[in-house]
Order: sequence, then structure tokens, then C-alpha cells
Amino acid sequence: MHGVFTALINGVHEKGGGGVLWVRGDTCKYCFPDEFTNKEFVSGLELMLSRPQADSHFFVVTQKEDKMDVMAYPRTRVYEECREELLANKANEANVETSCDEATSSVGCTRIGHAANVPVTASGEAAT
Repeated sequence: MHGVFTALINGVHEKGGGGVLWVRGDTCKYCFPDEFTNKEFVSGLELMLSRPQADSHFFVVTQKEDKMDVMAYPRTRVYEECREELLANKANEANVETSCDEATSSVGCTRIGHAANVPVTASGEAAT
């Protein structure tokens, strides 16, 4: 999951909160609900993202053919999985101030590599 989590963090950092990571085959993209074409899916996703508990989770949409599955991951787990990279990047960007929410304050809110282009497998694991 590390590659997927890295892509999530980079997506939020580059585009802002409120989006999801869309995964299909070996590609992934951080996007917002209105970028999906299925109106029924968009409606359900927007409802899910509007709930109070959504603020403490990241969402991954996995598409296999015509089926879309949405998985939620606690933000604390995502940041913990990427902690070492976040700390290393924070040290490299010591002179750059970033805005962080409470979930990232212990490790910093920095971009990791070029993870939006990290290939992932259909199961969401980083491709080797």
C-alpha cells in the first residue's frame, strides 16, 4: 500500500483535500468526485465525503472493468506508513513552510517524490 499512500499524500499536497485516489490497473490519479462520469457513483461518493468521519480518512476508488470499489484508510495509518519519507523530505525542505492539518503535524506535510505517477497493481500495491 505504500505507493498508494504516497500518491494520496502527494495528491492532497498538490491539489488540496476533498479528493480521492482513483486506481485502475497499474495507473492511479488523485481526483475529485466531479471528475467521474457516473452520476450515481458521484452522488454516493460526495455523500460519503461529506460525513464528519470522512475528515479522518483518505479514500481510494479501485476500478475493475465497470465496477468501482471505495476503500477508506485512516489518515493516521497513511501518514505512519509514509513516516520515514515524510521526515526525510521535511529535513530536506527545512526552510520551506507548509500548512498541515492535525493529522500531519507530527511528521510534516511534504510532497514525496513524484508519487502521482507511481505505478500500482490492480490490488493497490506498489508495482516493483
